[in-house]
Amino acid sequence: MIEGDEAVISTAVHNYLPDARIVKVTLDVSGAELCETRQRTVEVPSQGMKRIDWKIKAGSAGKAAFTAYAVGGGEAKAQDAMKLVIPVRPDGQRMVETRFGTIKGGGRDINLIVRGDAAPAASEIRLRLSPSPASALLGSLDYLAQYPYGCTEQTMSCFLPDVVIWRTLKSLGISNPSLEKRLPDMVGKGLNRLYDMQNEDGGWGWCEYSSQDMWMTAYVVYGLAAAREAGFKVNEDVLAGGVSAIKKMLSQEENLKSQNAWYAVYVLSLAGYNTDAERYLERMLSLRNYPDNSHQLALAALAFMNLGRTDAARDVMNKLWARAEETPADVCWKDSSWDYQDAETTALALTAMMKISPNDSRIPKIVRWLIANRSYNYWYSTRDTAMVIYAVSEYLKRTGELKPDFTAVVKHNGRLVGSWRFDKSTVFKPEIEVVISPEKMTKGGNALRIEMLGSGTLYYTASLTQYVKRGYGTKSPKVITDSGISVERTYYKINASKKRIDSADFRVGDSVEVALVVKSPKDYRRVIVEDYLPAGFEAFDRGRLESWEWSSLGYWWADRDVRDERVTFYLDELPKGTSVLTYKARAGMPGDYRAPAVLAEGMYDPKVKASGVGARIRIRD
Repeated sequence: MIEGDEAVISTAVHNYLPDARIVKVTLDVSGAELCETRQRTVEVPSQGMKRIDWKIKAGSAGKAAFTAYAVGGGEAKAQDAMKLVIPVRPDGQRMVETRFGTIKGGGRDINLIVRGDAAPAASEIRLRLSPSPASALLGSLDYLAQYPYGCTEQTMSCFLPDVVIWRTLKSLGISNPSLEKRLPDMVGKGLNRLYDMQNEDGGWGWCEYSSQDMWMTAYVVYGLAAAREAGFKVNEDVLAGGVSAIKKMLSQEENLKSQNAWYAVYVLSLAGYNTDAERYLERMLSLRNYPDNSHQLALAALAFMNLGRTDAARDVMNKLWARAEETPADVCWKDSSWDYQDAETTALALTAMMKISPNDSRIPKIVRWLIANRSYNYWYSTRDTAMVIYAVSEYLKRTGELKPDFTAVVKHNGRLVGSWRFDKSTVFKPEIEVVISPEKMTKGGNALRIEMLGSGTLYYTASLTQYVKRGYGTKSPKVITDSGISVERTYYKINASKKRIDSADFRVGDSVEVALVVKSPKDYRRVIVEDYLPAGFEAFDRGRLESWEWSSLGYWWADRDVRDERVTFYLDELPKGTSVLTYKARAGMPGDYRAPAVLAEGMYDPKVKASGVGARIRIRD
């Protein structure tokens, strides 16, 4: 439910005794308002059932608990009870503001503004503190493990860091019993899912039903090879099929001319297929496919180094350094596109540096920029996050880590929140997470003070999450960003003659078709469209289809994820013009509900973002 939703919930009292009983039924509610008396008395016939309806109104964001008690009269009293807890989502659009940085002695002041129209019970400040890149990486594993979607790239990006962290722990001789217990199972599940997502031709697409993609196939082969190198058992037939698919794609001239060819050749060299990698590399150069941006330069340097062409690798590395943005504190490469961001480019550059010139004094400055430029405990996407974890893990394997010896002190609005001690024993422990709950926050400015006393480097990220009310219907503005994309939603009631009737007023049991209309001024790639269901609706379309179903029904989207509270579509290609997505739902529970605005966003490009208009839905009994 969403804050303010009004619903009718039912309790069903069954009587399995040989005679009728007078039953007193009580409903206790917390986290919501019971809009009528909490007790009812009903007569339930033998072997019969009595339904009792209760009108409720959702309270503040959090959880609502409903406990029903039934006590029957008579000589032998019969009684039973049941408790149900449901989430209550904030009424508003989620907004997150993140600040990050490092402190080497002294302090840092951060001011976070809570808007006046934010839902008061849903605002929250979270602060993460770590004494080293290592503990920051462990925090990112939590983000990947809890990521709500599961296309090929996201499955791969959740799987690869597990392998990398496992390898790093082993190579450095670090004991972490909790991770050592969880990681093998996480890797095994990731492998099995990747096996299931392999196409018949041996490659992988962005989603299970997407057409084969060279970059995605190379990425999975990269992960499988890394898992095998780390000691995990990998299905060799699956790996060989992926390598064969890469070779087949690289045999086509149009693929050799693409920017993804550099990544494919790098992966072949990394997986030990040096002869093939060398052959394709020469053909790419003959076709004048030279690396022309920082991302490609980093991949070219890595490929040349893996193939033993050290001079060529160093020459490319010098060109890469010429594009770096360096300050006294850090170094990064600002190069992004629709499918990768600055963090991935900088991570690839760091990986190349660690292979070609691991003693370069500028390397710690690259690591400092990567760790400081997180969005709380992750980078922009799962792909960025996985790439950074891999690169920084390589750094840790070669250099070990600094020896922190300091105390961090945190204050909020002048009040001491706590202090934490960091030394060499905390380097590979999870980050400290500090949470400032809504009741301790104030509307307007919230002043954070972070102090670092001692020697070392304190890495921090602070985030303010708040839900801003946007209204519904005509009071809810559409949001169209620079991408120019707009998205609208319409609910259609399907009557007995299967006619579609535009409606926001339904009866329990009505079949509903939800149409999401996306308008785009140009072609985009890798877009998701997400629609949250009103609490009284239940989607009855399945999420995962068999491949024959997907192809025979002619769906144009790449995948669909159906959950209890939302339906998400993955669009491999969002074409210019008007596109329509549909799914079916059923009206199930009487009440007046809020339907949040439908959202569209780029998976890897933060500039691609739009939201529709919120709606109010009524369901009658």
